[in-house]
Amino acid sequence: MITVTDLLRNWGSDEALARDVNMHREAVRAWRLRSRIPAAYWSEIVEAATRRGFNDVTVAALADAHAPLAARRRRPAIHPTEPAA
Repeated sequence: MITVTDLLRNWGSDEALARDVNMHREAVRAWRLRSRIPAAYWSEIVEAATRRGFNDVTVAALADAHAPLAARRRRPAIHPTEPAA
């Protein structure tokens, strides 16, 4: 499965992506370290990727890369079968 880091690696550096999407380098670095890009930036990232010819960076690819994170967050809580005494 493709990851957020895999997608960001297309740019070669946090600085290059930051320039392309007019963001501070530290914001892009945080995305990479957290393996999460806020959805509000996806379309801008896809547009920047298209300008550079990175055809594997799409909204669908971003959604797939974030799917494992979403699944982990939605794990059902474990409840005891009997009430505590």
